[in-house]
Amino acid sequence: MSWSAPIAMLLLLLSPGVSYAQEFRLSPEGFGPARVGMALGEASKQLGVPLVKVQGTHQDARYVVVPSRRYVGLSFTVSATGIIDGVYVGYDSPRFKTDRNLHIGSSANDVWRAYGSQIEVKAYQCGSAFLIYTYRSPRDPSSGVIYTVSDSGLVEGVMAGTISTVSPPC
Repeated sequence: MSWSAPIAMLLLLLSPGVSYAQEFRLSPEGFGPARVGMALGEASKQLGVPLVKVQGTHQDARYVVVPSRRYVGLSFTVSATGIIDGVYVGYDSPRFKTDRNLHIGSSANDVWRAYGSQIEVKAYQCGSAFLIYTYRSPRDPSSGVIYTVSDSGLVEGVMAGTISTVSPPC
């Protein structure tokens, strides 16, 4: 009996879930099917993985959750009432892209080309210099995508969702 047929079948069964997950993008509305304004339980259901509360990450009554698997490098901020209000991509997760095809490691010029005059730029000096590029959704200016660009000119962090929940860095 050949093992190639069962292995091929297993790969075929697994590949739609893997490729689907890789296609999810960050946008002002959230990450893939996990939308800003969605209850935590529903977001977990839509992603197909448990979202686990990170201890010690409270900001007032808000807190952070992370996917238990598959989406390592993402974190979601949650309001006191259990509603998703933001999605963050950390500096070590270049595989996640925005709806404008930007990611950790994209250049400041890439961000500028993707948004042009639709983006606001602010400079900060917190130990090292960096820029915050903010795009506000025309449909809902309270939501958008925020890029943190290091002094080397590369994107180090991306946040999507409710802009007012993001604190100035310093």
